[in-house]
Amino acid sequence: MAQNQSLSPEDKKHSRFWLGFLLAIPLLAIVLGSSYIVIAVKHADSLVVDDYYKEGLAIEKELERDRHAQALGLTATVSLDNSRKRVSVTLSPAKTNAPRALTLSFISPTLPDEDITLPVQLNPDNEYEGFLPHEVKGKRYIHLETPKALDIQEQREGWRLIGSSYIDTPSITVALQPATMKTASD
Repeated sequence: MAQNQSLSPEDKKHSRFWLGFLLAIPLLAIVLGSSYIVIAVKHADSLVVDDYYKEGLAIEKELERDRHAQALGLTATVSLDNSRKRVSVTLSPAKTNAPRALTLSFISPTLPDEDITLPVQLNPDNEYEGFLPHEVKGKRYIHLETPKALDIQEQREGWRLIGSSYIDTPSITVALQPATMKTASD
């Protein structure tokens, strides 16, 4: 006959600890797995493109704009004053029939929420001027281009100048040129 042995209070405490420890492992896996799923759904990878063909066509149109800027011999200098949130652009060579407005973009390499696109207007000094909604900091690709909607409306060929800089000072000046003029070291 088997005898019924009761566990001492210390043995019960010891067995409850191990039961809790063993149950904590799968519960922790469920909590962490759920949190990873929530993070993946909320913060989708914006660097992955779904439609490669359409992206390729858009890139070709941008390259045409770059080639047109090179044919015109255009370059520009962008002066950024973060303390006054002001941007001025000098287009070279100065053109008498220069567009009244251009589009200036400060593009973050990895964070699309930090991109800034603003119109810059031609002032009487033949300089384009615009105002930033907030300070620009960190690595930025800078694009200056004719507004695409206006190019389509006026049935003209647009252009684009590009450059890049790490912005860590209150004011900075960046040279822009057509992308086709860039060298492999840029």
